[in-house]
Amino acid sequence: MPGGYNNSGPHEGMATFLTKYMFQAFVIFDTIAMYSAILVAVCLIWAQLGDLNLVHTALRFALPLLAIALTTLSLAFMTGVYAVVINLHWLAYVVLILGILSIFTVLVVFTPLVFETTSRFRIVRYITYYPFCMEVLASQSHNDDQEED
Repeated sequence: MPGGYNNSGPHEGMATFLTKYMFQAFVIFDTIAMYSAILVAVCLIWAQLGDLNLVHTALRFALPLLAIALTTLSLAFMTGVYAVVINLHWLAYVVLILGILSIFTVLVVFTPLVFETTSRFRIVRYITYYPFCMEVLASQSHNDDQEED
């Protein structure tokens, strides 16, 4: 728990940073991340049952929840660390900058995967098609060309 617990007084055992806004944001983001991740795990268990329609439905449901879980997990970590190091301003700014860059990277990489398979709107699928193709090309092994020789 960021900041630790009160060891004495009427609030013994309560979080020290309970009234701080960044701690409250940490608790909210951490809660969303945890429950989203649990739902993703349940959806992926559904996908193991073997029915192709169920697999498709489970993955359609799990991908957006996974995006939410990854984003809020990053936000929870960022706000929790920030709440602890806020008195050392340069370190707090480094934590915020690295956290924002991490969240941006997760969203850039993950958004085409979510919308490529789940969007009902044709324009969104067209917009995410090329980034999705770039991700597929970037993930391919360079050993494929060597095996053909």
